[in-house]
Amino acid sequence: ERDGLFKTNRFGVHVAPRTSRATLAAIGRTAGFFVPKNASITPERSPSVYVQVGDGRDLWEVMAATISRPEIKTVNLAYYEH
Repeated sequence: ERDGLFKTNRFGVHVAPRTSRATLAAIGRTAGFFVPKNASITPERSPSVYVQVGDGRDLWEVMAATISRPEIKTVNLAYYEH
């Protein structure tokens, strides 16, 4: 799915050091996203991982719920490359 130049079904998450996959998955269950099974989480990378927005969930609401957590440093849109 897309809206202009960004994807509406995924976004990047920048996690704090030592944030585990299990912790991020728990945040996702509450916020409305999931971590793809083949995705690696690397806190030193920017973003640390791209996550998928849950079916029927609004990208902006999910991003807002995600950024409110202390384990999350910031989030970013997933842009289409031309």
